[in-house]
Amino acid sequence: MTILKPLIWLRNRASDKMAITYDDKLTDWEIPLPESIYVLANYLINHALWVSDPLRGLLDHIQPVKHMNWQLQNSGVLKGDCDDLATWTAYMLKRMGFPVVYRVNIIKYRHVICVFRYAENKYRVFSNTLLYVGDSESLASAVDLWCDKNNKGHTRWYVVEKV
Repeated sequence: MTILKPLIWLRNRASDKMAITYDDKLTDWEIPLPESIYVLANYLINHALWVSDPLRGLLDHIQPVKHMNWQLQNSGVLKGDCDDLATWTAYMLKRMGFPVVYRVNIIKYRHVICVFRYAENKYRVFSNTLLYVGDSESLASAVDLWCDKNNKGHTRWYVVEKV
């Protein structure tokens, strides 16, 4: 984990520096709150498109949420990689009133998922545009469930951010 801290710091610095490139494409507009996580999942399926970061992901950064909202407002499509989609989904879940939301990095697969507490001792996962149905009793078991459902096997992971 200690070697990852400098890399996370570097990625966050790159994201901060790149944020100015979005200045003319930011909005305070927000989509109406979905009625449920299933409506949110359907919205993501119909309005989000996975695309790589610039230079095929070599320049890894996270788009500002206000830019992702600008995309939705102006084109009806949110384009981003797993970091972006997990960030936007976490933002929406917090707006919907879910108090415990995490962005989790699955190290071996260079993938970020959004894990949230759905009810007391029940966690679920959003990965890109998919909601993984099946309640887990903890953050760790939710990550394990995602790994199992994707035939990834158990692997190391860490919380990027508790939103």
